[in-house]
Amino acid sequence: MNKIWLIGHVGQKPEARGAESQVAAFSLAVKQWQKGGEKTTIWLRCVAFGKAAQNILTHVDKGSHIAVTGSIKYKTYEREGLSKQEVEISVDSWEFCGSKQKRNEIGNQGPAVSWSGGESWS
Repeated sequence: MNKIWLIGHVGQKPEARGAESQVAAFSLAVKQWQKGGEKTTIWLRCVAFGKAAQNILTHVDKGSHIAVTGSIKYKTYEREGLSKQEVEISVDSWEFCGSKQKRNEIGNQGPAVSWSGGESWS
């Protein structure tokens, strides 16, 4: 099973890719605690498709505190004769973790806002 749940802050305004904004790409800053209580930040590239991508492009901005669920994808490519590998998160669904005010701005009075390709999770 390849499933990941992440909570973090969006690094920059999500970028539209593809025809009719069917793809949204963004970076997500996730905190990681190590032994001894030291905290570091991991930056992950995330990509959403379809309806989830459209909603991300409409509602998410730089600094948004969101939770995403998806799968890990490894991409291998060659650059200057060297083989490189990247990790990318393919987003299945997402929701705001931020303030109730932000959720209400987009018309939801409920406890959480979530979008996916047909399913939602809270």
